[in-house]
Amino acid sequence: MNITQIIELGYIITNFIKNTFTASKLPIIISVVSLLVSIISILLPYIINFCKQSELHGKIISLVISQNLNHSIVGTGFGCVLKLSLIVLKKRFAVKFVEVELKFPKDINLYKGDIFRSNTFTSSFIGRNGVYKLVIPGEQDILSLAAMDIDKPQNNYLSFIVKDKETEKDFEEIILTFVDYYNTRKKITLFRKDISNLNAEYDESVWKPLL
Repeated sequence: MNITQIIELGYIITNFIKNTFTASKLPIIISVVSLLVSIISILLPYIINFCKQSELHGKIISLVISQNLNHSIVGTGFGCVLKLSLIVLKKRFAVKFVEVELKFPKDINLYKGDIFRSNTFTSSFIGRNGVYKLVIPGEQDILSLAAMDIDKPQNNYLSFIVKDKETEKDFEEIILTFVDYYNTRKKITLFRKDISNLNAEYDESVWKPLL
């Protein structure tokens, strides 16, 4: 490229800049850019929130699991009542339904639990006479759980029967699956080894004598 061509190219670029950024067009360009920035600023939080994934966490506060735990429509199997502390991080999670499964050592199968309203369970306890009925506030039953708000721990009761297993001995994991209205599935795995024996005791605040 010789000097003449360089001068001609410079002239072309100069004219392009002058024609594009004239005084009359500059305010329009600034307005368009400002509008785009405003739109992006408004939409950005929604886009970020849409891209977030909920994180569910939980732990067992108390546990009653026994063949003495009864439900009126269940014959064989064993029952389980869990008091859980649950929390969701990053994004609110709407709950359509919950599934529960148990895992036993040296067994590749997962055993599904049938969830019932907690207040339909009765049980007997070692060292206590008579039969006791589970009585909890309806809103604390996991079947009443409609949504989990961000960073707000909540306590819920989960009561279920495992029909396909004759004994509750030696189970090692409880797998909870929370499903939302878009069929997004979030799992929480609870380990029996993390449960203190003290947390498996009779709780007189929720078990009432059946008269």
